[in-house]
Amino acid sequence: MPISFAAASLGSEVEVPTLDGRASVKVPQGTQSGTVFTLRGKGMPILNTASRGDLMVRAIVEVPSKLNAEQRKKPRNSPS
Repeated sequence: MPISFAAASLGSEVEVPTLDGRASVKVPQGTQSGTVFTLRGKGMPILNTASRGDLMVRAIVEVPSKLNAEQRKKPRNSPS
């Protein structure tokens, strides 16, 4: 699941595709790339039962490679 840098650092709610449609995943603030979220009961059906497995969703944080002029003007480290 690719998420934006802002969504990962500030926290958000994103929709992910599942076997039954779309599901909502709450992304807490400070989420790192590679974090795995578990959606219980949203995975593949378990053979010869009526229950389903879990769907594992890995967050991939998209870090911008190019900044616009306004973003480059922002201070990198502000003194305390």
